[in-house]
Amino acid sequence: MTWQPMLGFKAEQRNLEDPAVFAPVLAPLGVATGLPPVAYRASVFARLEDEKLWTRAWVPVGAHARIPNEGDLLPFTIGDHGVHVRREAGSLNAYFNFAQHGGCRFVPRQCQTGNKTNCFYTSCGHSRDRDVIASNPDGSEPPEMYMYVGNNPAKRVTVPVRAIGPLAFVGLDPEAEAAESQLGETGKWLVDQERLGMRPLVHLTVEARCNWKSFVQQSLGEAAWTGFPNLAVFRIEDCLVTAIAQPVGPERTTVHVDVFETSERSSVLPDTEGVAQLSSLCRERLRQIVARAEGLHASLAADGSDDSPVSDPKVWAFHRALAQRLITVHQYVERPLYAMPGRASNAGVNAGPF
Repeated sequence: MTWQPMLGFKAEQRNLEDPAVFAPVLAPLGVATGLPPVAYRASVFARLEDEKLWTRAWVPVGAHARIPNEGDLLPFTIGDHGVHVRREAGSLNAYFNFAQHGGCRFVPRQCQTGNKTNCFYTSCGHSRDRDVIASNPDGSEPPEMYMYVGNNPAKRVTVPVRAIGPLAFVGLDPEAEAAESQLGETGKWLVDQERLGMRPLVHLTVEARCNWKSFVQQSLGEAAWTGFPNLAVFRIEDCLVTAIAQPVGPERTTVHVDVFETSERSSVLPDTEGVAQLSSLCRERLRQIVARAEGLHASLAADGSDDSPVSDPKVWAFHRALAQRLITVHQYVERPLYAMPGRASNAGVNAGPF
C-alpha cells in the first residue's frame, strides 16, 4: 500500500475515516443521500479507496477468454497496485508486476498526481496498462513481457485469482472473504450462464472523463447490481455485456467491455459483419452511458453537496456497499503487499535467485 495509513486520509477539512462522513449514505432507502463531492474529485479519496476497497475486495480484471494460450498475459492495475493474470499449464495464475515500486530512483512528478501515466520504462501502480500480451507461438516470452514477469520466476509474488463466470477476479488481501461471498443474484446468474456455455464476441475499451463511481451509477440505470463495485452487467441484442470500470484518476476512468453470446441465444455465432454491427451497437450504448456519467460527474464533483435522497434501489445498494467498506477498520502490516517474507522487499531488484 503506497499511502501510509498512519498519516490518515484528510481532504477538504474532512477526516475521511470518520464514520460520520458516510452516515447519511448508510441511511435507509429514500432517506440516504449520495457520497459527498470529495469522493469524486480528491486524490486522497482515491487513496482511501485503494486502502479500504481495491486491496480488500475481489476485483474483476477482464475476460479470461482473452488469454487462451499458454503464457498469455492480461495486465490490470488495481488501485495503486500493478498486477497481471497469466495462463500457465491451463490454469489462471496472478502475480504482482515485478517492478511494483516503479523501477525509478524516485517517484517522478508526473506519477504523483493521482492519474495513471503512460510509461515506456516499466509497468507499476502509477502507470496505464497495456493490452493483452500474447506469448510467442513457440511459447517464449516477447520482450514487452519483461516489465511484468522479470527474468527470475522465483521472485514473482503470487496474488489470489479466481475465474467466476467468464471473468477473472483478483483479491489482493490474502485474508479477504471468499470471492463467492461478494456475489449478488446477478453474479450467481453470471456463473450459471458461463456453465451453460458462453462465447466471446467483442472486446473494446472506452475512456470516460469522470470518476469511476459516476460511470457505475449511470450504468446501473440499465444494468444489474452484481455485488462487485466496479462491474456492470447488461444485455445488448440478446448478448451478455460485462463492463469493468477501472479508475485511472479521480476524474478519469477506463471501461473494459466484453460481449458474449450465451446459450439463451437461438442464432449461431455472428459472422464478421454481424460482430462489427454488434461492436458498433455496443460502442453507441456505452457512448450514451459515458455522456450521462460525465454530466453526472460534473454535478457530483461541483462545490456544495446534494442532500437529495437516493430513490434508485440499485444506486442506493452501490453507495451502501462502498460506504461500508470505507468505514471498516483494518489491522495494518509494516511491509508492502508485494513484499514476501524472507525475500528482498524491493521487488524491482530481480537479478539472482533471492
